[in-house]
Amino acid sequence: MSEHNEKWKAEEAIGGNRAAVEALRELITFPLLYSSQAQKLGLKWPRGLLLYGVPGTGKTSLVRAVVRECGAHLTVI
Repeated sequence: MSEHNEKWKAEEAIGGNRAAVEALRELITFPLLYSSQAQKLGLKWPRGLLLYGVPGTGKTSLVRAVVRECGAHLTVI
């Protein structure tokens, strides 16, 4: 799928746990999309995200897919 023709979705790159994709989507995209509304309500978004687990289970790939979907910047340490 071309990024220019249609909106890219994380599910296209990551198969499997839809609940994990949705949870990450909320943690990453909501602060970007609704920052002004959150400020008015006095809400504070998380400033970081830590995924842990055994190597090779797709943690980084999952985050990269969701971040790419919303066009945000990602730093992997």
